[in-house]
Amino acid sequence: MSIHVNTPTKADTEPYLIVSTDSHASPLLKEQLRDYCPKAYLEQFDEFVASWEPTRHRGNWDDGAKGDTAPFTDLVKQRWSELTQTEGIFEPQARLRDMDTDGIAAEVIFHGASTADIIPWQGRGFWQESSSRELEAVGRQIYNRWLADFVSAAPDRFIGAAQVPIWDVDASVKEVEWAAEAGLKCINFPAPHRSAPDYNSPIYEPFWAACAAADLPLTTHGGSGDMPSYSGPEAWALYMSDLFFYSRRGLWYLTWAGVFERYPNLKYVFVEQRSEWVPSTLAHLDSIYYSEFHDWKRMIPRPPSEYFAQNCYVASSFMARFEADNRHEIGIDHFMWGSDYPHYEGTWGYTDKVLRQTFAGMPVDDVRKILGENAVRCFNLDRDHLRSIADRIGPSPADVDVPMTPEELPDILGCSFRTRGTWS
Repeated sequence: MSIHVNTPTKADTEPYLIVSTDSHASPLLKEQLRDYCPKAYLEQFDEFVASWEPTRHRGNWDDGAKGDTAPFTDLVKQRWSELTQTEGIFEPQARLRDMDTDGIAAEVIFHGASTADIIPWQGRGFWQESSSRELEAVGRQIYNRWLADFVSAAPDRFIGAAQVPIWDVDASVKEVEWAAEAGLKCINFPAPHRSAPDYNSPIYEPFWAACAAADLPLTTHGGSGDMPSYSGPEAWALYMSDLFFYSRRGLWYLTWAGVFERYPNLKYVFVEQRSEWVPSTLAHLDSIYYSEFHDWKRMIPRPPSEYFAQNCYVASSFMARFEADNRHEIGIDHFMWGSDYPHYEGTWGYTDKVLRQTFAGMPVDDVRKILGENAVRCFNLDRDHLRSIADRIGPSPADVDVPMTPEELPDILGCSFRTRGTWS
């Protein structure tokens, strides 16, 4: 009698190719960004820096935006301080070393590493306007040009998210075209805000066309949108209660306005906004579409859920186990992971434990899609090159397929260890 022995295949043993769809950078305001400021604005740049300096003691945009009321524990404050000391938030070679340590082959880079160095002329906080739209647009150009140089150090590993002055459609189109030529691979797309025309306005048609033509995904990071100015001891709780709703509103604008119908290849990525909202939101939008009181088919020929499946990706960042368990309900081919480097709620410093917590015991093919393959497709990455990086630094399926034990839990349970929803 012969005995059959199962031999592991390459698909079972090849290291995971990991792409983090959420990470952050904060270039040094004086030491780095000044070099990218147009000469005509240097005097105003220096005035801005001088006015900003007295506020640096507040440490980061979160404290300032919430009136210094964020009730963080001492342990979190310590971790936050330690994480933002890494030079990887502004120096590319240090960043690559941090990525290698975490086993991450490539990552999407947004501004905002929770330091005091902000984009010039941008108010403290993602939703605050500056006093001058002209200067704010210049500040975004300054940052984009620094970012283009940063990603050029490893263009296949760094996925730069370009800033656009969304209130000025013509200028935004030019910035999209410049970004594509400069090697940036996606657009930091602000959630709807009353200071700019609504996204269902025909005025944005050239912008949608430019993004689709360049194949640069729109990426909306959690925390953007037309949020109130919070104050008082409950400010942080109010912010946490609101932010994802405001961040997701672009979905219904682009859906009902027929943007996805006209541009089926336009990709829209929801970053660090969790994922449990997707089924209920799509059910709600489809319910509107199928209402017997209206004929929405005259506006868009298909229900919103079909456009979501065609155009949208969910980059839930530090994915919890229950989110990964619902991967097919969310859409396994459009579901992506992120580390949120270097934020305290993210995975840096114990990414290996996070991956085990979230993915141990899951089919390897599904984990490969979530950790990297979907992002390779979404952001048009060089898979062969990243495969060679992953072979050197990536964790093996066997490494990830080891359940965590209580004794191994980190001192601060980041959001990957959630068990009951958005925050805990």
